[in-house]
Amino acid sequence: MSKTTHAIKYREDLSQFIIHLTRDTGNKSARENLISILGTKTILACNPHSMFSPLIDRLNYTEKQQLNVACFTEIPLHQLHLLVREIQGRQIKLKPYGLVFKKEFILQKGGHPVLYINSYFGNLTVNEAMKRLFLPFFREKSYRFTEEVRAIMPFLSIMNEQYDFSWEREWRVLGNFEFEHKDIAALVLPSTGEEHIKQAASEAGVAVISPGLTYEEIVYQLILQQRETRFLTEKNLKQFAEP
Repeated sequence: MSKTTHAIKYREDLSQFIIHLTRDTGNKSARENLISILGTKTILACNPHSMFSPLIDRLNYTEKQQLNVACFTEIPLHQLHLLVREIQGRQIKLKPYGLVFKKEFILQKGGHPVLYINSYFGNLTVNEAMKRLFLPFFREKSYRFTEEVRAIMPFLSIMNEQYDFSWEREWRVLGNFEFEHKDIAALVLPSTGEEHIKQAASEAGVAVISPGLTYEEIVYQLILQQRETRFLTEKNLKQFAEP
């Protein structure tokens, strides 16, 4: 356990977990996207996200692909419902389906918290500095594909009076995010329904949580699921031992 882990052990405003929530995309529902992720063990980096997104959109397909990211949130588990609720002015609608990973695992995979550049009240010092650093990328061919640009630009986001998503507490991973089922700390599923997925998760020894649960309710659910997993394990062992 790192020194940082010790420092945040009793902090309810900080989480030791990172979450990826799914949404409806094209002709696939958030549920179908979660099942697809579980099947491929990959969260696809479908789009680039950056304070320079309007300029990135002008790049060709290959150049844009190099800046694609997989997105996560560091929101505490007991506040998940605040991200899946209806939020005025927000185009992306997240659903109560997703995966929970330990923050340590995301760090091992090269994940970074998004750096939100303050541009409120005319504070443009850092904003202008970023532009001086990165705008040549779009003007001069020699700047393209540099590792420095690719390593930093996808993790920058703006916040000002018209645009501010810092409340998402977003983390990003550059490129597709691959994992093994053993890396999953928990699944996020609606509190009602989806019994088939919950049963499969229980049999696999994977915890399930739902948006809107308090910490005590999350712990209670984990206890129930642990008992169910133990029962299924003992049942399977007995069946295996039978002649």
